[in-house]
Order: sequence, then structure tokens, then C-alpha cells
Amino acid sequence: IEISALNELTADLELEWKVKEWTKTEVPADFDESTFRSLECMICRLNEKFFVVHEPEFAIWQENSEGAKPIAQQSFMNASREYWFKNADGKKRPIASEWFDSESKRAYDKTDYMAYAKHQPPMLPDGIYNTSKPFNFTYVAKDARDATALPLFQKLLVELSEDNSGVSYITHYISHMIQRPTVKPPVIVMFKSHGGTGKDTLTITITRMLGDAHCLVVDNMKHLFGDFNGALSNRLFVTMNEASGKEGTKYIERLKNQMTAEHLFIRHLNKDGYTQRNVFRPFVFSNNNNPFPLDSAVARRMFMNQVRADRQLQPEFFDEYYRCLDDDHWVNSLASELWDLDLSAFNIRKPPVTKSMHQKLQAKIPPICRLFQDLCEGKHTDKVHTKVPKMTGCIAIKTRDFQALYREYLAEKFPTGHDLFYTEPKYFSDFWGIRPCKPGVY
Repeated sequence: IEISALNELTADLELEWKVKEWTKTEVPADFDESTFRSLECMICRLNEKFFVVHEPEFAIWQENSEGAKPIAQQSFMNASREYWFKNADGKKRPIASEWFDSESKRAYDKTDYMAYAKHQPPMLPDGIYNTSKPFNFTYVAKDARDATALPLFQKLLVELSEDNSGVSYITHYISHMIQRPTVKPPVIVMFKSHGGTGKDTLTITITRMLGDAHCLVVDNMKHLFGDFNGALSNRLFVTMNEASGKEGTKYIERLKNQMTAEHLFIRHLNKDGYTQRNVFRPFVFSNNNNPFPLDSAVARRMFMNQVRADRQLQPEFFDEYYRCLDDDHWVNSLASELWDLDLSAFNIRKPPVTKSMHQKLQAKIPPICRLFQDLCEGKHTDKVHTKVPKMTGCIAIKTRDFQALYREYLAEKFPTGHDLFYTEPKYFSDFWGIRPCKPGVY
């Protein structure tokens, strides 16, 4: 049962439930460890750091500061050597085989990555081990929060957004990441800008709220989409810094596939692979004009922001902002505001189409397609349109009229000159299957 549910049940009794922080007691310096080297004691100590998982295949896992990850059997054998025990004859014996055979060793059916806030831990079925650590922030009641937290954060987002719709979307997106971390939206968040606009500051802010265990910054996409992608293990917020067009072209298909996949297959070097819930949210920061090849499929999965070059926050803003980031109460207040943000009317799967995204898509349309679009919208009717008898809504265009219009159109759209390929027969046949050199009508 969740803490909030317990508090509702006992509200009339004025009884409040809380999750008590626990710190393991340090072993006294004069403690004689050798006198407590029983098999049962050593199995209990080994269980504190290691456990086995039976599905999809038997594997040994080790807990660490970032959660838990599988380890090779030889690595376990080496690590377990310090947990030796004394047998009935008082002789020193290794524990690894005894631990494997013991019914009291820690074991689970399978693992799952379910990130969560400390005040609302997830309810897991029996036999499931959650590889996630709780988020870093502590929930603060509304009347006890720092009132400057959300406004100051949104001032940073204004710098990183093209318009108000962008500020609203990214605010709700980050709120969604905190409130519903197990729900993966098929959306890539991209910020394109020059340096010094606050992209790194945004990454640091999110990392302070979630904690290092959930966040990852890479400057090489190979770490995410190469042969070994162990860096994605137990990650919710993933930043691809200074993405280049070369990398984007190489890995765009893998990125698109992972945006919709329910699970990831994690592959560590020299370790058995395993399947993990796919919830990672990619943020792309780039100074490159074209970090990814843009087509309609990518556009549907991307929220693009081109940071304006005509404005930039002053150094005084960042001095104040980083002072706030050093204050745990301010960070907790910001995360709590985002936790309480109403998402009932927010559709994370439909990011707004920014001006920069629209311009990129328009730039991808071949000139001949643009001209046909204009014709279909009723433009140039005084020059080329001829009604087709008994075919309502259809028009005919004489070859020589179309050729003249097309040359005029290219001269207008490319006043400094255009690629000669635009006038070659192959260009026409590739897009429309037509050959303007032949007589006839279209």
C-alpha cells in the first residue's frame, strides 16, 4: 500500500506515515570478524550485494550505487572470496558453491526498471526486483515551497524555446517524466543553438531532480546504439550532446526503432545480455544545422527547438540560477511543482510543430513538388490551366507552358542559381514518373 493511501486511512486519527531513512550501522573497529564466520552469517552478508535472477535465463546480479546490473560468474566468484566461512572443523572454506546451493540465497523470478519518487514507491508483484533507485528529490508541501523555483526554471525554458507553446510543452514533458516515468513517449526532444544558451544548465537541473543514477550524458551515439549499449541500463533521461550529422545519419534508424519499442535488449561487454523496460527519453543538444536526416517519420517523433540567436540570458541570471541549484530545498520545490502539475489535458505524443521544424520540412520538398502544390491550390491559373472536357476538377497543362512556368519558378525560388539536376529528366521521373521533354499534356 502507498504512503499516501495509508495517510488517508489514518487521517481521522491524526496519524501520519513516512518512509524512514535508514543508514547501515558501521562495524566497530575492534570487531573480531573471524568469530562470526558461520555459513549462515556469510550467506546473509553475500545477500546484501548479490542475488540471482531466473528469467529469461539464470544470471547473477550485483547491487551498486546506480541500481543493479548482471555480472559474469567469474566476477562473482572473485568478489565472493572475501566472504569465506569456517566449517565444523574450523577450517576456512569458500562460500560461492554453498551460496548457489542454499535455499536462503536472495533470488527473483525477473527484474524490471520502474523509476519512482521516494514518496510514491511502486507496487511490484512478488518475485520481481526493481533495478531502479528512487528519484533524488524529496516532495515538499505546497505551502512550504520556494516560490521562485518554477518561475526561474521557466525563464530558462523561454531562452531554449521558440515560442510559448514550446515552453508549455517542455515544462509538461519534464513533469510527465517525473510523474509517469514508466510511460515512454515516442518523442525526441531536440535543442539546436549556439553555445551559452543554457542547454547544459537544463541537463544539470533535471539530473539534480532525478539523480545521477537515472541520467546519462553521451557525446558519441555509439554508446547508445552500437554493439554494446550497457550505458542505457537503468536510464530515464539521456542527453546526446553535440550530435553531428554523420552520427545522426548512421544511427537514425536505430533511434526511431527504439522510440517505439516496448523493451530494450541491454548488451554489456563480456556479460550476458538481458531485456529491460524501454523508458529512456532522448534529449538531443546540437550546434549542427542538421544533426538528423529529417523525414516525415522523424518529424512525427521529434519536438525541435531552434534557440534564437538574437537573445541570450545575462551572466547574472546564471549566477543566481546556479546558486539555487546548490540549494536542496529549491530543487525539491521545483520537482514538487512539476509533480503537482496537471497533465490531464496534456498529450505528450503530439508536440507542437515549431517554426524551425516547419521550415526544415518545407526545405525537404523538391521544387517540382512545390510547383504542383501551388497549381493544385489554384495559383498560376492565368498561365497554364486548361479545363478537361467531361472531367470535373481536372486540368491539363501544355508541355511548353509547364516548362516555361517551371523555369520561371526556379528563377524566383533560387535567385542566385539552382542545381542543374532540377532540370534533368531523371529528376522528374524519380518524383513523378514524367518526362517534360516529350510532347503531350500532363
